[in-house]
Amino acid sequence: MGFPLIDGIKASKWQHHKVALAEVGITAVVSFVPLIASAMFLLLDSQEGISVLASFREVVSKGELVVYASSIIAPVFYLCLKDPPVVEKIPQFVFAFVIFILCVVMYTLNYSGNVNNFELLVTWSYWLVGSSIIVWYLSTLFRVMTPTPDFKAPEMEFAQAFASRMKEERK
Repeated sequence: MGFPLIDGIKASKWQHHKVALAEVGITAVVSFVPLIASAMFLLLDSQEGISVLASFREVVSKGELVVYASSIIAPVFYLCLKDPPVVEKIPQFVFAFVIFILCVVMYTLNYSGNVNNFELLVTWSYWLVGSSIIVWYLSTLFRVMTPTPDFKAPEMEFAQAFASRMKEERK
């Protein structure tokens, strides 16, 4: 028995990755736009000639990335808890829960003002966002790989049976 997250990646195909990359990638990029736009505005407004990285760090200095990371994890909880619950979703749920708890703790510490090492908080927030995106991607990948039941099949069978009966009655 291997590690569930890694074994799932081994079983995936390029088409599964393509769908998951599109879903997660587009959502992540679009949701980062307010932070990027704020950093660009700060960069253009600055009289001191700060760097792009420094302007971005200024924008996320109040714990915004930790809030962002916890928001990224929200779809993972939905994907793990929706029907049917299966054992393969347990590692995803555990990773998401740990990331979420770390986000809550980090944001609370930052908000309380009791943080002695601000650089450590910012560095951890980068890691939490990256970890959140990876767990979200893997959860999305596994959802894409899981065959969904064809709910229209019974309707189509009924419609075809009805159409064939109507043809017979017309004869």
